[in-house]
Formats: sequence, structure tokens, C-alpha cells
Amino acid sequence: MPVLYPAAEGKTFDMDYYINKHIPMVKELLAADLNLTAIDKGIAGGAPGAPARLY
Repeated sequence: MPVLYPAAEGKTFDMDYYINKHIPMVKELLAADLNLTAIDKGIAGGAPGAPARLY
């Protein structure tokens, strides 16, 4: 089941916290039922350094 965090003006997302704290916590909690974890980091399209588009 994918979990998506939308981009919003003035919001930030701490990828380091997500990878190093949140994911291990989920793995521990769901160990018996968890088959796979995968992390994808969305990037903006267009020019390098451009912000993600807000929809």
C-alpha cells in the first residue's frame, strides 16, 4: 500500500527522518505482515532546482 505525502507551499518533508526513524518503526510494528518496503523520492520536473508542482 503506497503512502504519498503531497507537496504544499510552506511545507517541508524530512526524508532523513522518514528513512531512519519512521520506516524502522513501521518495520518493527508490522514485522510479521510486512513483505517489502520501498522508498521513492519525488522530484520536480523541469529546470534543476525547480520546486515540485502543486496541484
